[in-house]
Amino acid sequence: MMQKKSISKNNGVPKFRSEAELADWMQSPAGKRDSERTYAKAKSEGKLVKGPKNVTPTDPAVLQELVERVRAKRTQAVSLRLAVADIDAAKKIGAQTGLGYQTVLKEIISKGLR
Repeated sequence: MMQKKSISKNNGVPKFRSEAELADWMQSPAGKRDSERTYAKAKSEGKLVKGPKNVTPTDPAVLQELVERVRAKRTQAVSLRLAVADIDAAKKIGAQTGLGYQTVLKEIISKGLR
């Protein structure tokens, strides 16, 4: 026999005993309807987070800027062969500056590309 979940008085969302139960409910039709109602209410009350004035979060220019910011900070692992002497030199510079040799190499490559 299944136990009934208690319903909170505030918004009709059941109280859950675990995050797993909550996640299951959020994926259910009732959970999706509740999310849509919550979104619509926040939108009508002006409580949604907004970007700059007169710019919607889906403005292509805003999205392009966000993509560029993410791309600038994103990293990708690469494998390349360097002369042992270059690695030793980077380690020496790193010891003097308090940085790891890989960080030293990344900064040198970045400066060289600019």
